[in-house]
Amino acid sequence: QLVRALQEDQLTLFAQKIQPLSATEPYPRCFEVLLRLQEEEQHMLPPGGFFPVAERYNLMGEIDRWVVRNVIKWCMEMQRSDPAWYMPLYSVNIATASLCEPQFASDVRDELQRSKFPPANLCFELAEPDVISHHAAVRAFMDTLRPLGCRVTLDAFGSSRVSFAPLKGLTFDFLKIDGVIIQNILSEPANLSKIRAIASASHKMNMHTIAEFVESDDA
Repeated sequence: QLVRALQEDQLTLFAQKIQPLSATEPYPRCFEVLLRLQEEEQHMLPPGGFFPVAERYNLMGEIDRWVVRNVIKWCMEMQRSDPAWYMPLYSVNIATASLCEPQFASDVRDELQRSKFPPANLCFELAEPDVISHHAAVRAFMDTLRPLGCRVTLDAFGSSRVSFAPLKGLTFDFLKIDGVIIQNILSEPANLSKIRAIASASHKMNMHTIAEFVESDDA
């Protein structure tokens, strides 16, 4: 089913807005790209329902290629149909298998150059556990795509412990604070202090912070 979905474009992309807290933010329009698998009767299966199978059969690289290719295709079609359309920054999650496949970053680079898509409008989210466990692969990935202008997000920061040590020698544009810390921000003062410390350190390192799982205006 997954192979057929890739061949017949039975995957669907959604975009979730990353809401800036200030009108002066340099990235006023940012979206995270979300993926769903089309099933019968218009049912949409979230990634948790098919990623384990994709990982088992080594399909994650092909899925990530499909996502990048179709984000680029959709944006270029929008731009051709409406030259006044302002292209946002789109953020795409990259699986461990794709990150560790040397050819993946090269394929993305080739697709960007072929399509003439502006690389600065594409951001790649790399999970903190991958940055820790696959530091060399992360560096190679960034060395291939950052010179083009692509942006990179450190995702799930603080999911296990709060440490900036794994970032040594790497440059990220955004740091996404794990939702486990954000969820209890109103009831646990320690979490609020932790978030303030993370935001302060991030800004000193020229990284913009993003909070996951914000569930209310108060948070």
